[in-house]
Amino acid sequence: MLALLALSGCATGAVGLERYRGAYSTHFEGIPDQAEICAVVRNRTTRPVEWVELRLLSTSQLADSPVTWKSNWIYRGRIEPGERVALRFENAPMADELEVSVGRVGRDARVPKNGRPLRVAGECSDEALRVALIAELEDRAAPDMEVRAAEQRTPDGP
Repeated sequence: MLALLALSGCATGAVGLERYRGAYSTHFEGIPDQAEICAVVRNRTTRPVEWVELRLLSTSQLADSPVTWKSNWIYRGRIEPGERVALRFENAPMADELEVSVGRVGRDARVPKNGRPLRVAGECSDEALRVALIAELEDRAAPDMEVRAAEQRTPDGP
């Protein structure tokens, strides 16, 4: 069994989560509009990684009571040894509070089938998210538009 696990993937410690950020825009007195979430991961091994699964726990206070969602997100791309990659959660959920963690990583072609897509991003910072959200709002005429940052449940990594 141990040999099978070694062939199908590698320990999650092989990829470290350095930071994650989230934000969403609102309009018409706080109604949510667009959301952006990103994370920076780093391959801490001496071998390439072929895919990464991140787990997202997002909590929203936007309804009458807090609602928490768990979801899995997959990056299908090679990360070289020592390389850092900024990843964007495609069609991210609205969230007031986030927790991102590394679920699984692999060095083979057996990518998990269940998971929403992660894409390479140019940068993962509060300012980058703000710029992306403001660009989405640029042609809108809705009143009271603003960008709100999501709170991180865990601090940035080393």
